[in-house]
Amino acid sequence: MMRDDAAARCCKYGFIGVGNMASALIAGLIDTGAVKPDNIMVFDIDASRCTPFTARGAYAAESAAEVCGSCAYIYLAVKPYQMRDCLAGIKDARFFDEAILVSIAASVPTDFIASQLGREAGVIRVMPSTPMLVGKGASAVTANRFVPAARLDEFVADLKKVSVVEVMDESLLNPVISVNGSSPAYCYLFIKALLEGAVAQGIKPEIAQPLLLQTIEGAVEMVRRAGKPIDVLIREVSSPGGTTLAALDSFEKSGFVQSVVDAMRACTTRADEITAEL
Repeated sequence: MMRDDAAARCCKYGFIGVGNMASALIAGLIDTGAVKPDNIMVFDIDASRCTPFTARGAYAAESAAEVCGSCAYIYLAVKPYQMRDCLAGIKDARFFDEAILVSIAASVPTDFIASQLGREAGVIRVMPSTPMLVGKGASAVTANRFVPAARLDEFVADLKKVSVVEVMDESLLNPVISVNGSSPAYCYLFIKALLEGAVAQGIKPEIAQPLLLQTIEGAVEMVRRAGKPIDVLIREVSSPGGTTLAALDSFEKSGFVQSVVDAMRACTTRADEITAEL
């Protein structure tokens, strides 16, 4: 709904930018009951992106500055290359008392955000994952020294309703991109490779894909529930002289594990380069 009481209204969460990730977060917060729609404010330069949420009862701000002045937690839901301009646009805004800024931009440190605003701003940094779009998010979280512990706990409690959450030191927020932020693409690539392997052996993709996806989901659940080291689970599937062992031997000869480790290091290197480019 459009707001005619902006000066008087206060919301728990505000979003500057309503792209795919922000949309997933907003929908999750509303769908799980973590936050009532009328306790959320949204703003995007493309007003149509706000419509699905204003239709559910969220408030549409007329500017990013309005979000800053009305919300306790302010999501800066922009791309890393947009962050400097975003911060310049709100630097002189009147902020809600004890407002906490929340960045979901990869590789943007909390100190950079505070320095661009020119004040001791409380900043929470979140590295979410795109499977949040289907209710399977995984988020790494850190906060600078200006975020009170109770406020971080409150924020994490809400985020846990829409995502698995791990709180960690900020020094790990660039490396963790390779673990949960970029890794969905690795998984898609592995699935694509499995499908190509199936097709190469005469199995149609529409037959192979449901089998593969269910098997992968089952394997993930086995890791989650079994309470065993992954090496043990691998051995339990690998009979001596059997078919699985033949496949694993081929992986070993191809350097599969090392190639994944190298890819993750490349991801982190690029994350560090983006930070340096800020």
